[in-house]
Amino acid sequence: MSMDVQNYRRYGLVIKKILKLKNSICSIFDIRIGDGRGTLFWHDPWFENKPLISRDEFRGLKIRRDCAAATVHNIHNGLWVSVITRVLEGKRAIGHLNGLNICNMADVYLWKAEENGKIKSSAIWNVIRERGQIVSWASLVWSLKIIPRHRFILWLAFRGRLSTRDRILAYMDIPDANCVLSSGFAESIDHLLGGCFFALGLFGIFLLYSWEL
Repeated sequence: MSMDVQNYRRYGLVIKKILKLKNSICSIFDIRIGDGRGTLFWHDPWFENKPLISRDEFRGLKIRRDCAAATVHNIHNGLWVSVITRVLEGKRAIGHLNGLNICNMADVYLWKAEENGKIKSSAIWNVIRERGQIVSWASLVWSLKIIPRHRFILWLAFRGRLSTRDRILAYMDIPDANCVLSSGFAESIDHLLGGCFFALGLFGIFLLYSWEL
C-alpha cells in the first residue's frame, strides 16, 4: 500500500469531520460587513448565519465558477444580481444586502462566544459537539458521587455494550456462554444486573454497609 493511500485513509475521516463542523461553527461568530471585500457571498455566513450555497433553495440554480467565488462587494456592485434574484431566497439576500451600510472599512468577524474579551471554550463546545437523545439514566451514570471507572461500566451497561458472554458468542466461538457465578443461566447484562443470585447478594451487602455508614 502506497504512502499516499495510507495518508488518505488516515486523514480522510478527520477532514470529513472538519467539513461537517463548518456549518455548526458559523453560529458562533457574526460577520460585520464593511466594504464586503473580505466576505464570500455564497460561502460565508453573512446572511442569517448560514452560507447561501448550503441552502436548499439554490440547489437547482446553475452558478458559474466566477459567480461562486464572488464577494459581497462584487454582488453589491451589481454583478450577477439578475441570476441570484431568480430564486426567492436570492431576492431576500439581495434585499438584506441593499439594506447594509457598505463603507470603506474592512469586514470584521466577531466571536459570539466571547466574554470580557476572552473566548469561552464551553460555548464553542456546546456548538460543535454532537447531541444525542437525552435519556432518563444520564443523571445517574454521570453523577459526581460515582467514581469514573464505575460511570463508564454503567454507561456500557445501559447502552447494552458490556462484553458479556452472550454478546461474545455472537462473533467468537467460546466453550460456554453460561454465567460463572450461577451456573445454568446465560451470562447477559439483564442476568448480571438483576437475575444473578451471587451479584444480588453482593449488592445487598454493599447496600447494608452503606446504610450503616
